[in-house]
Amino acid sequence: MTAFPTINTAFQDGVQVDKADMRDFGNATVERISGLPADYTGETPGAPVIVNLDGDALEVADGTSIVDFAGAETRGQQVRAMRFTVSSVTASAGTATLNMNNGAVFDVTVSANVNSNGISLSNGPDDYSEIAVRLKQNGTGGYTIAGGTNVSAAFNTASFTFPTEVTWPTGANKYVFLTGWRMSSSDKFRMVLVDRDA
Repeated sequence: MTAFPTINTAFQDGVQVDKADMRDFGNATVERISGLPADYTGETPGAPVIVNLDGDALEVADGTSIVDFAGAETRGQQVRAMRFTVSSVTASAGTATLNMNNGAVFDVTVSANVNSNGISLSNGPDDYSEIAVRLKQNGTGGYTIAGGTNVSAAFNTASFTFPTEVTWPTGANKYVFLTGWRMSSSDKFRMVLVDRDA
């Protein structure tokens, strides 16, 4: 297998790139990418693919190494588009659990009044993470949160915080779309309103 040229020395700003280095870089990339199966889903079907930013592997979240990029460096990547799995959850009997083993994007349908602290979090990552939640009335609507309309009252205060109050719409199929982030598992997700269908 063709070795990658040393990026720091072969590809410097303002310096003519050696044709042999360009050829080796192209060949090394093609050899590694062409080694991928046509439709790779990972050892765990549906497992997210992550790129090790040290540039030494393309891995699946379950730790299975897929392509060895040993010796390559990655710098200044651009992400053009990302697609996420949406985990559908129903808040019935006053509670719901957002299990981050199922992803970080949740579509929560409310089909009963939600208890105070009724929406909890499980299996959150240890390091920096983000979460997105659409909290939606079902086709009947009219359900409350802790007897009122303050969305933050629905979320467990051990895992979530809201810097501003978000009002819960009570009409059928109405929703709020929230996003949040935290630096580590010792922090709470700081939730903010992105959209509200009132």
